[in-house]
Amino acid sequence: MIPITPAARAWAAERGRLIGIAYRMLGDFGHAEDVVSEVAIDALKAERSNAAPVRSWPAWLTTTCVRRAIDRMRALAAVREEYTGCWFPEPVATSRLPEDAVADREMLSLALLHLAERLTPEARAAVVLHRAHGMSAVEIGAIIDKSPAAVRQLISRGERRLRMS
Repeated sequence: MIPITPAARAWAAERGRLIGIAYRMLGDFGHAEDVVSEVAIDALKAERSNAAPVRSWPAWLTTTCVRRAIDRMRALAAVREEYTGCWFPEPVATSRLPEDAVADREMLSLALLHLAERLTPEARAAVVLHRAHGMSAVEIGAIIDKSPAAVRQLISRGERRLRMS
């Protein structure tokens, strides 16, 4: 029997929440699943490396997921610059999302996802983590590698931009 590692156990427990975060940032369920799968691989590699042990797997997984989603958003933006049509996020019924952790209460509307496309990847991550997951500027800053003041500014400007749209 193959033993379940702490990283694998944490990833399995957090998978639904991570998909919710990635979906809200990317607007595409397939890309969100890809990002979360890459996070699982990263977690197993981190666990096997000789680096310092991970103190909190949920925090590590969230940070890695958000950073990978930001990277994916940047890559997708470059592809969309060549696309001449209008891009809309993929609508996903909440029944398709795994786990109840990403239920209706947390699901952003299709319109908000479309408006969020106008935000920078960091601003979008900050707004999603703040609005949908109730994270503080300090927590978000640790994830996106920004100071709490910079995160508060990203959230403020991002929400203002969403209201103006």
